[in-house]
Amino acid sequence: MNKLRLSERMKVIASMVIPGKPVADIGTDHGLIPAYLLAEGICPYAVLTDVNPGPLEKCRANLAGLGIDSRLYELRTADGFDALKCGEVSSVIIAGMGGELISRIVGKAFFEGSYGPGLFERLVVQPRTHADDLRAFLTLSCFRICGYRLAKERGRI
Repeated sequence: MNKLRLSERMKVIASMVIPGKPVADIGTDHGLIPAYLLAEGICPYAVLTDVNPGPLEKCRANLAGLGIDSRLYELRTADGFDALKCGEVSSVIIAGMGGELISRIVGKAFFEGSYGPGLFERLVVQPRTHADDLRAFLTLSCFRICGYRLAKERGRI
C-alpha cells in the first residue's frame, strides 16, 4: 500500500472521529481522510458521499491507488445526510466547505428531513469560512460542541 500523507488540517479532522467505529465523509471529494482512517485501522468501515458522481470517481481512483480494500468502504451519490441510515456510522465528517454550506446541510437533514437522534454519535466539522456562524447555528440547534482544535495550512489557521 502506498503511504498516505495528510496535511495538518486533515490530521486534526481524522483525530476527532470515534476510533474503532464506522465513519462517513459527506462531500468527500478526494476521500483522503477516510482512506487514512481505513489504512491506519482507526475505523473499520467508511461511507463516502458526494452530491456529484465526478468527485466520487476521483475518490474511487485515489482509494484504489492507495491500495484500500474496496470491501472497507462504500461510495454513494447523495445530498448531505441522504445517503446515511440511522446508526450506520458513529462519526460524520463534513469538511472543507464554508460554514454556511455546512449549516445548510445539517439544517436540511435535521429540520427539514426525518433525521434525529441516533443517526450518528459525533459530527466533525471543519469550515473553511464563517466558523463563528456555524458554531452559533450548531449551538442554537442543540448540538454540544465537545472539542475544538486549530490547524495551520498554507499559512492560514
